[in-house]
Amino acid sequence: EAYELKNKLDKWFKFSDEKTAKKGLEECLLVMSSSTIEAFHRVEKTFNRWKQEILQSFMYPFNNGYIEGVNNTIKVTKRMSYGIKDFDRLKNKILWRQEVRRVFV
Repeated sequence: EAYELKNKLDKWFKFSDEKTAKKGLEECLLVMSSSTIEAFHRVEKTFNRWKQEILQSFMYPFNNGYIEGVNNTIKVTKRMSYGIKDFDRLKNKILWRQEVRRVFV
């Protein structure tokens, strides 16, 4: 049962577009509510709570992945640069790493 439901969710997510997402989500929610597995009931509650945002993610191709990557690069650079006392030096190091990252990606 869990495997089938997981595959249904995966198929819905991968193959839906802005026109079919709502119908597919409703079908998945219906199957989750009739499931005997408690974890799917929690997922159903979460999906119901975030339904509007989930459906909007199919309409708009935006995400915050790039910004999360930049933030992670800054955090790693700060961690590796422990002991740098001059803020301008740290800022330049962060900007340089971002520029290097942009060249190789």
